Amino acid sequence: MNCPHKKDEDFLSIDKYALDLPWLKQAELYRWYAECTADANQRMNEAKDALEVVKASLSLSIRANPHNFGIEKPTEKAVEAAVILDDSYAAALKETHTTRHEYDCLKGVLTALDHKKKALEKLVDLQGRDYFSEPHGDQETKEKIEEQHRDRVTRRGVRGRKRNR
Repeated sequence: MNCPHKKDEDFLSIDKYALDLPWLKQAELYRWYAECTADANQRMNEAKDALEVVKASLSLSIRANPHNFGIEKPTEKAVEAAVILDDSYAAALKETHTTRHEYDCLKGVLTALDHKKKALEKLVDLQGRDYFSEPHGDQETKEKIEEQHRDRVTRRGVRGRKRNR
């Protein structure tokens, strides 16, 4: 499976007024990224195996013909150094690092999706308790509330001026 993962983290955002939409997509998103992560893990393991093959092949070649690699006496340290300096080993090592990075990024997406699930659960709990509700009254009730608010503000202002005198 080819898993393009881009910088668009929009799938992690949550609209608290439309909690059903991210819930409907959560399981499919998680499945998709779990498969991508598994594929990345497989590529990473294959890159590690390829690195070991390159390392073993170079080690045998160096021990068989040390002079071709500029080594007089093929000691263990000299062979290890020659392996590390070889271009094919460097390329295989770079591929290992690249695949590890891809795997780590996808694991991070799975962790983020776990966090999103927990956030959705908590938001649904809050919504069930009318946390996000807004009072809805008729026009007369709204006017009374606004008048009471103005009266309180005015009284505080008058008290504040009396204290300052």
